[in-house]
Amino acid sequence: MTLNWLIPSPLNAPSSSSVTYKFEIRKADGTNTWIDLVNDTSSTNATLTKIFDMADIKTKALYVTGNKGQPIKIRITATNSLSFASSASEANSDSAVYQEVPIEYAGTTLITINSVTVSSASLSWADLTAPADYGYANAITGWKYWYNSSSGSFTSGTTTQPNRTVALSGLTTPGTTFSFFVEPLTVY
Repeated sequence: MTLNWLIPSPLNAPSSSSVTYKFEIRKADGTNTWIDLVNDTSSTNATLTKIFDMADIKTKALYVTGNKGQPIKIRITATNSLSFASSASEANSDSAVYQEVPIEYAGTTLITINSVTVSSASLSWADLTAPADYGYANAITGWKYWYNSSSGSFTSGTTTQPNRTVALSGLTTPGTTFSFFVEPLTVY
């Protein structure tokens, strides 16, 4: 998650002095309880950006899978080099939502076998359109696929979006059953 903000003005200090920013996140349970994210930033820039890792947000604010798509609220407090602190900012808008790892396709309901020979297969799969299915990430960047045989060894690969078809070769043991899996790749 990327948060952008402007340096508070005035903050009772010279404009060239460094300002330390404290970031707090509202707990996932919906209460008005705020938790320090403990990754403060100091800067003299007028326009600032901070990137937060979803895993860190999940741990600190106690997000769970059931919170996917729920707005993430972060507020900022600024403290100047003279130890004057601002009031906590208004929380960000609802534009940032909690994201998780996307779903995994397994079986034949979303995966289509286009063709099969003794040693090869061509597969395709449905696109994901529901944000919950791709973890509420901004975009699907590609696809990871993997398959195994009854021997248990896995073979994997990736494709880039929008390609949702793969040709597999080297399936050399006739009569062997293979299991195929696909998942979307996102920024998460």
